[in-house]
Amino acid sequence: MGTQYPYPQAQDAAAGDGGGLSLPWEAVPLSRLGEKILIETALKHTGGRKGEAAELLGWGRNTLTRKLKTLLPEMAEE
Repeated sequence: MGTQYPYPQAQDAAAGDGGGLSLPWEAVPLSRLGEKILIETALKHTGGRKGEAAELLGWGRNTLTRKLKTLLPEMAEE
């Protein structure tokens, strides 16, 4: 028995039919939530030092600042 995929599109993508992977809209908020959790965790770990948090995440400081403004505006100005 083959691998079971939660969405038919995932099985098509795994089969390599060239159709690409198209996830339902429910998957999008999880990605944003995941980034928010990563950012919050990195900032806690670095004591709020954005430069160090960005380095820990493998991002530039400008990228972290942009993501903060979008995902966590309440933390962007701190």
